[in-house]
Amino acid sequence: MPCSPPPTPAEFTAANDQIRLQDEWARELDKMKEDFADLLMKYSAQLPKGSVVSDAIEIMTAEHYAEFERLLPIVTAQDTFEYRALHRQD
Repeated sequence: MPCSPPPTPAEFTAANDQIRLQDEWARELDKMKEDFADLLMKYSAQLPKGSVVSDAIEIMTAEHYAEFERLLPIVTAQDTFEYRALHRQD
């Protein structure tokens, strides 16, 4: 079986750029998941034991609810990289 030729400098650069982009997206996703959890915990701490997420949503400020709505489809997506690519806000 013949060996493939080594990548060209342009191919190597493109591959490195793609890896960096995916790493950046992964860091952004981790931050969004952390922000989402922090937001829910902020309100969960105000609720009695046994409360559920919908109880926290009911007492959120409009600003926090908007953030919850923005983050929800991102942090719950099946394929987050695809979601981020399709819904990218440049």
